Amino acid sequence: MSDWKRILSLFSAIASLSACAPNARYDLVVNNVAVVDMDTGESAVRSIGVNGQRIETLSKAKLKGRLAIDGTGLWAIPGLWDMHVHISDRSFFDLFVENGVVGVRDMGGDATKPSDGCESINIETLHGWRAEIEAGERLGPRIVAAGPIATGNPGANHLLATTPESARGAVAEIVRRGGDFVKVYENIPPAAFRALADEARMRNLDFAGHVSEETLTIIEALEQGQRSIEHVRSHLLICFAESDAEMEAFYDADGWTDEDRLWGAKHRALCPEIWSRLRDGETWVTPTLAVEQTRYDGEKPGFENDARRAPLPVSIRSAVADFSERLRMRSNEERAEAEAWMPAQFAFVAKAKKEGAPMLAGSDAACEGVIPGYGLHDQLSLFVSAGLTPLEALRTATIEPAAYFRVSDKRGRINADYDADFLVLRADPMKDIRAAQQIAFVILRGRAIDR
Repeated sequence: MSDWKRILSLFSAIASLSACAPNARYDLVVNNVAVVDMDTGESAVRSIGVNGQRIETLSKAKLKGRLAIDGTGLWAIPGLWDMHVHISDRSFFDLFVENGVVGVRDMGGDATKPSDGCESINIETLHGWRAEIEAGERLGPRIVAAGPIATGNPGANHLLATTPESARGAVAEIVRRGGDFVKVYENIPPAAFRALADEARMRNLDFAGHVSEETLTIIEALEQGQRSIEHVRSHLLICFAESDAEMEAFYDADGWTDEDRLWGAKHRALCPEIWSRLRDGETWVTPTLAVEQTRYDGEKPGFENDARRAPLPVSIRSAVADFSERLRMRSNEERAEAEAWMPAQFAFVAKAKKEGAPMLAGSDAACEGVIPGYGLHDQLSLFVSAGLTPLEALRTATIEPAAYFRVSDKRGRINADYDADFLVLRADPMKDIRAAQQIAFVILRGRAIDR
């Protein structure tokens, strides 16, 4: 049975229960569930009462609802947000929801049909799907979408931002087409970048995305107020090292030339200021470890045949097969250099934790083999492998996205007067991050959906 048919069946159950409990105060209750506090990691057994799309109360006593779920022996955590996805097909939505992803930040594109999974469908189509979801006509997560990207790279689906004038025009076009924020991409010159940032501020829009290694420093992005830095590219990655010796070892393993090392030394000198600005400012880093990991796993036998990709468009599945084939054809030297990259990414995450830099969970689904929904759980597990605790990892998909969107007063926690978006789990996620995948129910907009 499809997820959509399950939810319709469950709504029928709600209707029949209503007649049996005419005096019920709540539309939905989850009784006697261990509610995990995302601030402390501690859990307390509570009953959650939901009316409409909001949590109305947390009670020590059992509550009466039109639909009542027995949460005895189960755990509740806030619903998860994947903060870096590229939606190109409606098949993504079931995959997100069945994995407890209640919200996504779509990082942009302007495709007219699904392609390789690394570019989003045009925002007009996304707006239509989002309207259907919000009207209850389609099952799906909350969506925040960039729309077409602003970039210094020419392209059929790009908004060129190579001069101050064209950068301002790109922002105006994103606004005209209904983008929720401005996605910045590669090779934007400094003057154009400053104009883009200024125009976005004037229009009360955040901007987020890449920081081009070729044209910008991380400091320039931070000075202009970039809301998030997506991926950990070389001029940010080199801030992982605690010592020059550690840095030199990475240079050697990754095959950096003398010229590369001079470039690295220039950017590495900025690292103390980068950490200070990240710690004290309002910019998040999104280390997309899930897509980095596919560059290792992708050459393994059977990677491209993962049955979980079956619902995805043919174009995406074909692109994954091509991706795997390219990885298998790498030279030994290319493979050795690539193998230096993931430990450095892990070390960067550990350093960011130590420095107090805020991070977001983003999988880059459905690019390069990352599976929507499942990829976020890969990301959380990789965060833990890199040194975060399960609580710290879960915060990157709950509390931190809420802070990023400036809605900490209504999302990211299980509290009264918060959105009724939470997960009921069969195991304790504070003991093992993989428990976040053991979902009994997804509560999305106050509606209960079984896995």
